[in-house]
Amino acid sequence: MSDAFQLPKLVPLTPKLARLVLSKLRDGTSPPGAVEHLWVDRGGWAAKMSKQLDRVAEDDLTDLRIATGEYGSGKSHALAASATRALSKNWAVSRLRFADTDGLDSTTMFHLIARNLIVAERIKGKDADAANAYMGISQDGTDWLFRHEARKLLKKHTKEPLPAQSADRALARLIESASLPISASRALSAFCRAEWDGSTDLRNAVSAWWLNGEPMRRPVALEKQTNGMSMIGALARIVRAFGYPGLLVTIDEVEDVRKLAPKKRSAAWENLRAQIDFSEAPGLMLVLALATAGLTGKEGPEENDALASRLRVAKRAALDPEKKFDPNATILALDKLKFSEGDLRSVARQLRGIFAEGFGKAETRLEDGEIDQITQDVIEEAGRAETDRCRTLVQMIVQVLNERREDGDFSLDGLRETIRDVIRREPRRN
Repeated sequence: MSDAFQLPKLVPLTPKLARLVLSKLRDGTSPPGAVEHLWVDRGGWAAKMSKQLDRVAEDDLTDLRIATGEYGSGKSHALAASATRALSKNWAVSRLRFADTDGLDSTTMFHLIARNLIVAERIKGKDADAANAYMGISQDGTDWLFRHEARKLLKKHTKEPLPAQSADRALARLIESASLPISASRALSAFCRAEWDGSTDLRNAVSAWWLNGEPMRRPVALEKQTNGMSMIGALARIVRAFGYPGLLVTIDEVEDVRKLAPKKRSAAWENLRAQIDFSEAPGLMLVLALATAGLTGKEGPEENDALASRLRVAKRAALDPEKKFDPNATILALDKLKFSEGDLRSVARQLRGIFAEGFGKAETRLEDGEIDQITQDVIEEAGRAETDRCRTLVQMIVQVLNERREDGDFSLDGLRETIRDVIRREPRRN
């Protein structure tokens, strides 16, 4: 079992969080948070990713990685693990799904990144806001971050604590002194003024004006002043100015770019090309999930000659079955990382623990021997289709645990046929 590299437990597994995770898994989807409670590190790629985060931060780099693989290969789980590791290193993180967008042009991408931004301080609380932010439900990320940093600075530079409603105005007075970092104070004061005026346009313009060293003379829409890539770079530098090592952006289901109208699809692939070439955002790392069919099929990256050229060598290595998985490659071919029998048993036992937390130990009726039986059945039915193994096992374990909760005498007889049906229905490629 390749679990030597463990993800840090960012949040405790509460009964509510456990039930939320189980509901996602029952539906066949990977939850965006709590991945550290259901984890095996195949092939050591997560340890390499952790080191790359350090390198990006220390050497002021901009980096892009693409996780690719067939349905069930663990792309979404890999993105969630990367986000968890980054948060544990005090990075700011923004997790997106292509399904939540109307395209992947740089301006749309910027607004989504800003809206979904989270940092470790936010998710460590015990309230609903912290849990929602961790599971990707909250959508006021940049607003929260600016207010949080404003109050941190106020606490540092004032003798008496101020009421929350007075914090923004008090910050403006502090600007006149030289006690605050000038970069952070400009951004925060502009943001606060926009809040007072109720000006969305002014608030949106903060990044571009501040980072270009321009005075804020009038409220203008950000898109009229700079392009989306500059805005993303601006946000990355804001994050660094606040003391975070870097900004990690993950985007899942990028293969759905192929469903866009030709003009939007072209803009999306050009934006991805720009991400590879972009080097104006030190501490920015992007990790995308792109199904194998989206990488190689019609209306994929090959539509953009420049993007196809930049990915050609990495794609050739990723798709070559004779080449081993390379955790340092631009394209991370997750299909090459197999779930061993030990990995699958570990996943099943972790699932049982999550269920016990969610519904109580008395309601969790699944013995080690039964886990071994289900695991073996899944392996034998999946055969050579190894990417079916883990997803099918997860669905079967959750199903059995739920059935046993309703009927303590539920038998595993006939489960083999259910496993066969599930595998038969699973698409082989996205």
